[in-house]
Amino acid sequence: MLAARGDREAFARFYDTVIGPVWGVIRQVVRDQARAAEVAESVLLAAWRAAAEFDPRRGSALAWVVARAHRAAVERVRADVAAPAPRPAAVPEPELPEPVGTSLLRHQFHRHLAALTQEQRDCLVLAYYQGRDCRQIAALLDLPASTVRTRLRDAMIRLRDCLGVT
Repeated sequence: MLAARGDREAFARFYDTVIGPVWGVIRQVVRDQARAAEVAESVLLAAWRAAAEFDPRRGSALAWVVARAHRAAVERVRADVAAPAPRPAAVPEPELPEPVGTSLLRHQFHRHLAALTQEQRDCLVLAYYQGRDCRQIAALLDLPASTVRTRLRDAMIRLRDCLGVT
């Protein structure tokens, strides 16, 4: 593994490959998004540092890092249960740390965007990537504006639910 020899580009490719499964495992165990991002960042940093310890005879690199992610997530939950950190109710959820937060959300968003119906995706892309309003989208797609609004609403609800955003 080139990443074991300190090759940053190799680790970047490895990161792009594993971030989805790592994030998914961690989010199943650690329900708080900010804490999950902290765990993901520490797991991937530890994987970078311990890449030389990886033994391909014992399994795939993905299995190796996902197992590390699951262990770290369980340890984080146990630590939180043992000594819960009080969080004031008025303080909003903190932003995800960079660079993990942005990469994680981008990866999740694109995966979930692909899961929308083609009609929902078309409306969403026209509205949010091309800056068109409902009337313009309706004219382009030859649909009533109310149908466009419904598709946009349904797409946003589905993305919100998939991403676990409240």
